[in-house]
Amino acid sequence: MITEASARQLIMLQTDILSGCDVVKYVIPALVHFIALADEKLKERVLRLMCTLSIINEGIPREVYANLTTGFVQAYGVKEILRLTLLEKAKLLHPKKGDWSSVLLCIKEGSRHVRLCS
Repeated sequence: MITEASARQLIMLQTDILSGCDVVKYVIPALVHFIALADEKLKERVLRLMCTLSIINEGIPREVYANLTTGFVQAYGVKEILRLTLLEKAKLLHPKKGDWSSVLLCIKEGSRHVRLCS
């Protein structure tokens, strides 16, 4: 059951996304929180918020996208990979197109973990 507090938080999060609020500081931590709850009744709403974030911001930063989708699959099961793939193909949920020069810079810096910089 979705509590009144959770419903209010989801509405506030949607408002933050649509108003251009600081994604990294406010929106992403809230999405991570809701994914971690792994509540089946929140699954559709969380997925809609992820799609809204992706559409409004022309994609989700690559590292954040990887963390959100991995967390979503871990929370709700492997069967969700198909749904995420279909949303990607429909261009509703996708990572930002990266600047490959920043990726090369990360590799040149000799980071122990190869990561994509946004």
